[in-house]
Amino acid sequence: MEQGNVVDQLYFVCHGVLEEVSIAKDGSEETMTLLEPNSSVRDISIACNIPQPYIVRVCELCRLIRIDKQSFSNILEIYFHDGRRILSNLLQGKESNLRIKQLESDIALHIGKH
Repeated sequence: MEQGNVVDQLYFVCHGVLEEVSIAKDGSEETMTLLEPNSSVRDISIACNIPQPYIVRVCELCRLIRIDKQSFSNILEIYFHDGRRILSNLLQGKESNLRIKQLESDIALHIGKH
């Protein structure tokens, strides 16, 4: 999963380990997060409609569950009373930064529609 690409799928790690890696303009790499079972991948990008901020690489053989963006949006629409909890659970353990503040704003807007 390449850095900067538009995201249309959300993944959940069932087994194995992935890593999120940031690549600077000078080509240097920094591992941001190790994604172990029960982690989600691309969640912030999907919820905020922003490009993928990191490259995602496989560290160990993995089994993933994939859900497309439209299905995820449909779930949030159907279960809008639980939408805040669903998105909060996705963010649990994520680093606090501007993207998360944007996500919180988008969540409030989405919930406000209902």
